[in-house]
Amino acid sequence: MKVTIICSSLEPAQDGVGDYSRLLAESAQHLGHSIQLISINDHVNSSESQPYGSLHRFSGDYSDAQIAAKITNEIDQWTPDCVSLQFVPFGFHPKGIISKLIPFISTIRKNRTLNIMMHELWIRNEEATPLKHRLLGLLQKRQITRALRTWSPDTIHTSNHHYQNLLKASGHTSQLLPLYGNIPIAPAPDKAALLEALNLQIAPTDKIVLFPFSQHERWEPITLLDRLQEIAKKEQANLALIQIGRSPTLKLHWPQIAEYANSVGWKCAILGEQSDTRISELMQISDGGISAGSALIARKSGAVLSMLEHGLPVLCSSAVYKYDWHDFSEPSILAAEEPNSQIHARLWSKPRAAPESKRQQIAEQWLSDLQLNLNGR
Repeated sequence: MKVTIICSSLEPAQDGVGDYSRLLAESAQHLGHSIQLISINDHVNSSESQPYGSLHRFSGDYSDAQIAAKITNEIDQWTPDCVSLQFVPFGFHPKGIISKLIPFISTIRKNRTLNIMMHELWIRNEEATPLKHRLLGLLQKRQITRALRTWSPDTIHTSNHHYQNLLKASGHTSQLLPLYGNIPIAPAPDKAALLEALNLQIAPTDKIVLFPFSQHERWEPITLLDRLQEIAKKEQANLALIQIGRSPTLKLHWPQIAEYANSVGWKCAILGEQSDTRISELMQISDGGISAGSALIARKSGAVLSMLEHGLPVLCSSAVYKYDWHDFSEPSILAAEEPNSQIHARLWSKPRAAPESKRQQIAEQWLSDLQLNLNGR
């Protein structure tokens, strides 16, 4: 099967969906399929051959007639059986407005089967969301639902039950397709040697809590830190908070986190950008991970999925919106609202799962769904 994957950007290590698309293409190639990768809102123009097929990056306004013609020509020459759109509204427009994307996708699709992976939907209409963002979210929702009606895709995928329910409420049936981590699993490290190499003074009894990559700008860390302190007191454990990975919001949050850690006697370290191998090794020796997002949509995060694949339980620090935490059920994803006893039992008392990559089996599921669409025509 030949598939064209369309996303907004393919800049390596700078765009999560672009990285996901590259890994998906590699897995598909290992399974005997050919993939064409096309980014339509990139910052460079380039083309290159890859073992899985070809990669083309386009900058500028994809609705411009000349640029659209070039993209369409690349796809037509490839003659794919299916087009797969990796959808993130803010990837195609700074404010997530997709009025130009709707006719563009209709034009390039032609008579091919269409798959859409909804990585993100619209801005949620929650009380804590600023009014101007809530209004923008209403516009996004209207455009996205119109796009799905216009495109009438053969398959809609999304990564979590919350998005699936929102799509259903808007009149669109979707299938769950889990994401996979974006950090390959490295060989198991020697903990003492790794800590020495990273110049981390951490005692064997310390609980290592990992903050991978970036947290969103509006995140308020103090509530989470207070919860961690309550749990640590019950465990009579000292914590070591470690940030690792590229983080544009580092200067925004970490002075506050470091000050808090010092006030309660915890260790705190900022490692910043590291190799995938180093990140994987640190995930394997940590005791828990942190996400600034909601537990309900944690599975849309590559960082969360990487921690889960490495066997780490993940504590999500923001509210689960209007839903009660009793309605949320994920064995290794913890909601901040849960009682300390529940979090303690699931965060540190359960045996760690062995690291295991899910990428190949998820690629198999994706390809199987696309093949069913072709067979059904």
